[in-house]
Amino acid sequence: NMIIKKVDFDTVIWVYESGCKRGLLEKLHAHQGGGFLHKAVSVFIFNTKWELLLQKRGTREYHSGGLWTNTACTHVYSGEGDKSAAERALEKEMGMTGIPLFKVFQFIYKADVGNNLTEYEFDKIFVGFSDKKPNPNLLKVDDFQFKLVPDIVRDIKMKPTHYTEWFKTIL
Repeated sequence: NMIIKKVDFDTVIWVYESGCKRGLLEKLHAHQGGGFLHKAVSVFIFNTKWELLLQKRGTREYHSGGLWTNTACTHVYSGEGDKSAAERALEKEMGMTGIPLFKVFQFIYKADVGNNLTEYEFDKIFVGFSDKKPNPNLLKVDDFQFKLVPDIVRDIKMKPTHYTEWFKTIL
């Protein structure tokens, strides 16, 4: 017998600071009124030259559009595991599959992301290594590039408004 889990893409998992589930919230509501702490994952893919694959978020995104950020990121949906969410984001945003991902740490951050929206996330960071060429989803991603971390840090210092808040915090 195959068990099929229902995954709800319109809600996010509202959590306590311990990471334990409080309930579900409508995605946009979770980002309004100062934000409600919810689960997310961020993916960092490095190539064999130790360059990080960055994406430029699509300008259609409801926040942080047109900004550079880590390889992929998403909310964790009800009925979905953290690693599955990370794999889903990597495939949906960058067209990359079959890359082993490893959770390296987790943290909580809160940041104003414009349009009266706040990201308040319990974010789990996943890392993978691959020389595969990305095939980005042009509805979600405007551009991509590979860059060494010291060069990214230098660029963030010169142009902090060109990068997402969570990416700057993670680095």
